Amino acid sequence: MATARDLADRITHLEVALAHQQRDYETLNLVVTEQANQLDRLRRSVQRLAERLEGLQAAAETATPRTLEDDKPPHY
Repeated sequence: MATARDLADRITHLEVALAHQQRDYETLNLVVTEQANQLDRLRRSVQRLAERLEGLQAAAETATPRTLEDDKPPHY
């Protein structure tokens, strides 16, 4: 049969373990929240880059083709 001291030691051990788990949970929560924010920023950046690329592609399709004459230096 467990003594009162044994039960108190077990309770103390459980309380310490719980405190560590709570700290780890809070730390992980902060990491996940920061990663979610970073992922949102990256998604917005990729979206802006995709829009710029579409604009550049559209401009390239409507531009007149370049010839070798266009690349000659002006002194020729």
